[in-house]
Amino acid sequence: MKDKAMLKIVLGLVVAVLLAQLLARVLAGSDAAAVQVEPAVQVEPAPTVLITPAAPVAPPDPYQGWEGWCEPKDAKKCQRHADCRPDHGRPMRCVKPYYAPDDSGRVCVPKYPTRDEQNAVRDRVLEIARSLKVLLNGRKLLRIVGYRESTWRPFKRHKLNPDVEGAHKAWRRMGAKGYYPHNDHYGDPTRWSGLGLYGQMAPLWVMEWDPKAPPEVLCLAPVATYTYIERARRVRDKLAAGIPCSTGTYHGSDPRGPTWHDVHRGTSGGKMCPSQRSDGAAAMRKYFARRARNNGLNPNALVRPRELGRRLTLEERAAWLITQPRPTPTP
Repeated sequence: MKDKAMLKIVLGLVVAVLLAQLLARVLAGSDAAAVQVEPAVQVEPAPTVLITPAAPVAPPDPYQGWEGWCEPKDAKKCQRHADCRPDHGRPMRCVKPYYAPDDSGRVCVPKYPTRDEQNAVRDRVLEIARSLKVLLNGRKLLRIVGYRESTWRPFKRHKLNPDVEGAHKAWRRMGAKGYYPHNDHYGDPTRWSGLGLYGQMAPLWVMEWDPKAPPEVLCLAPVATYTYIERARRVRDKLAAGIPCSTGTYHGSDPRGPTWHDVHRGTSGGKMCPSQRSDGAAAMRKYFARRARNNGLNPNALVRPRELGRRLTLEERAAWLITQPRPTPTP
């Protein structure tokens, strides 16, 4: 009995081993069938795209059209209004010029602006000043000088003999000192006269903007306004620091610092030291004081640095000018 039982156990183990081996083979075969490697797919290469670099685009020329920014330097002779054709879109009139001898005849000049046209230019100048962060008193100074020098005519070319002679002397002097060595427009002194809203003598003022610019740039209201404020700021800073004069270090008419009278005198007249001509200085001071008070400006108030706005680098000036409206010359 015991041998038979042992035999059954052995046979059972053998059968179990055989069944286990068979099952393992079946499972291995099914996995091999399930895992199939798909044949590789041939992918066409992407076409080669040749990228040609774009040609460099030149920045806009901020001085394009300078020929039409100021009134003509050579006025055309005429007999009647009909003889005068518009100049770059500006209406012209036949008049007796204020700057010429009585027997010189009549010439074509730009039509004098109406009050509304003057007010439009004034408002534009004040808008420009605000964009430069010029505060209220600084804008009042611009109103005083802009009306006095040009009656708000940005295209004005100042032709009185003293103005012309002074500009020609300044042209020779500044050229000899090398202030405009790379300016292609410096060869013709008749273009470098008193120009624009503030009667700025071109040889002395264009360098405040760009030593390579044409002088007619001063007939653009943004440039004229920026350069006037820039010079006023420099005059104020020099007086605040103290300048050497024959009477000693001078800080302005007020010992505490420069006043609006001092800044105007140094900016428009180019004089910062006390005048040796007391009578003439007193008359000019009185004249400016009356105009200043008529415009709500205290001529004896101290000028704070921030009242004269912000400086722009040469690159910032060019970019800013392109964004500003300007005369649109027409044939």
